[in-house]
Amino acid sequence: MQYDAVQENVSVALYDISGRIMDQNTLTSTAGELQVNTSNYQAGMYIVVLKQNNKVIHQEKLIIE
Repeated sequence: MQYDAVQENVSVALYDISGRIMDQNTLTSTAGELQVNTSNYQAGMYIVVLKQNNKVIHQEKLIIE
């Protein structure tokens, strides 16, 4: 996942469709690339959520085939 122009110290969480957290990281810079190894995840839809101060600032779906 590439990101640009987000604020520092934003948490990124990956959830499965049932709401279970699969992975979580903190972005420490305002731009860059975050690599998440999804090879062990089953095919399906996941939700990527960016939060700052416990408020959702962005979310998008991720489909693994």
